[in-house]
Amino acid sequence: MKKTILTFLVLSLAIFTSCSNDDKPSDEGKNTGNNEKEIHLKQIIDDNFYFIGIGRNKYGVEPVRLTRTQKTDFEEWVKDYNKIIKSNKKASDGIAGSKNDGAYTIFMNENGIEVQQLINMGLVGAIQLDAFYKKIMKIRSKRDLKDKIKLVEEGVRYLVGNPETTASWNANAFGKNVFGKYLVNTKSNASFYESYSDIISSKDEAKFNENLKKLINTTNRVFALKIKQYLVTGYIEELKMKDNFMASVIREVSEGFGLLYALSYAKNIEGKPYFSKNKALDMINNTNLWTLKNTSNKANIQKEAENIIKLFGVN
Repeated sequence: MKKTILTFLVLSLAIFTSCSNDDKPSDEGKNTGNNEKEIHLKQIIDDNFYFIGIGRNKYGVEPVRLTRTQKTDFEEWVKDYNKIIKSNKKASDGIAGSKNDGAYTIFMNENGIEVQQLINMGLVGAIQLDAFYKKIMKIRSKRDLKDKIKLVEEGVRYLVGNPETTASWNANAFGKNVFGKYLVNTKSNASFYESYSDIISSKDEAKFNENLKKLINTTNRVFALKIKQYLVTGYIEELKMKDNFMASVIREVSEGFGLLYALSYAKNIEGKPYFSKNKALDMINNTNLWTLKNTSNKANIQKEAENIIKLFGVN
């Protein structure tokens, strides 16, 4: 197919969660001792997944609602965050609180992980990646190739908005769309666009299936590549070497743990997950960043993350 190159517009995903009035605390937004405002789940989703400029459903994206189990995970983290900011404590090993290094102020749980990153990055998986795969998994029930192509198009919109654009996206164009930024930062955008374009122009099942597999692999690898940067080779090494427990580095490492949760929603072409959400939660809950100077502890964390990203062909 001759690819039509269109000017990229900042796009939005029409995504929301069903939250009852009971989800919203009566004292929402009140100031705490840290001069931080309490948060709730719906607020976070609205802030991070309604991008500026495009109305809801303009591109045919169906609303997304978190499952009861998903909501439980995130509401626990939101509860932890609100408890931390109200405590007005300084973070230390075993004590949840705030940490400031002059550049950042972050709010960490008792294991030294920034809770906000678990929430924000985890939602990328629970909302965008999960919605993408729910569309992809419906393909097997369709016989007509046109119906299968339509499902891919709908699924991709959850990840990048309008996919009919250039292969040379600029990360800044994605606004708050974390997946879009990562797609560019990992230099995966050209491969993603090429696979998508070849799917749309497919004339036979063999070509369709071949390029669908490529699209799925590229999508999953975006998360795996970022996890490598945060938890295997990059920031986690820096955190271990720092005499000062830097908030700015903790933020990056915490983002990696949030992405582990997000990647648990990834599936292969047969629709099977690579690893369980419980595996990701175990790594998050059993990691103490304060003890990273212990080489065996640090090596264990890195090894587990390395084993996961190898499942996606990232070494």
